Amino acid sequence: MSRFLALCALTVALSHLTAPALAGGSPRAHDGGFMLRMTGGFGGGSTSISNSTNELKFEGGQGEFTLAIGGVVRENLALHGTLFSFVMVDPDIRIDGGPAIPGSGNVSMNGVGAGLTWWAMPANFYVSGSAGIGRLTADPDNAGSSSSDRGFAMELALGKEWFMSDRWGLGLGGGLSWHTIPDGLIDENWSGTSISVRFSATFN
Repeated sequence: MSRFLALCALTVALSHLTAPALAGGSPRAHDGGFMLRMTGGFGGGSTSISNSTNELKFEGGQGEFTLAIGGVVRENLALHGTLFSFVMVDPDIRIDGGPAIPGSGNVSMNGVGAGLTWWAMPANFYVSGSAGIGRLTADPDNAGSSSSDRGFAMELALGKEWFMSDRWGLGLGGGLSWHTIPDGLIDENWSGTSISVRFSATFN
């Protein structure tokens, strides 16, 4: 009987020790406080510029990164500032829709804007969108870099995260971005889209 009582006591003690840890990782509402989300991923995209007779296009695989910092303004809804960027490494070049020409160097877009994130709970599925100002930079090998003027850029994201603790969630998702940015040297805009698979980490 004493062994049985000792086993019961040990079981009760272990349940008290593990309960906070299990509760910390369980779904909960995003009901206030500071919010931070970081994503990184990979995908493909393009940017092009054209006039009435000619078109120049860069396209290829790319890496992406976003950083959203803000706060939850009502349950499961956050307002945040967002930094978002992509970089295409050695993109292909197409002139007037012709065959792809292998390129060397990088073409990148960096943007900053404001956005909203909404969570569907208790699944912790999120939808997010940000819009703001972006700038393109071309950095070819063995040549100096050049940048466009600033123009409009936006990004949309959706994903699913799992709580690792009471405040941290990790997950997977997808992103779509679009930009239209004045060249600066000619009176035309660079325009393009990108799509990516992303890994995310959110603190709230």
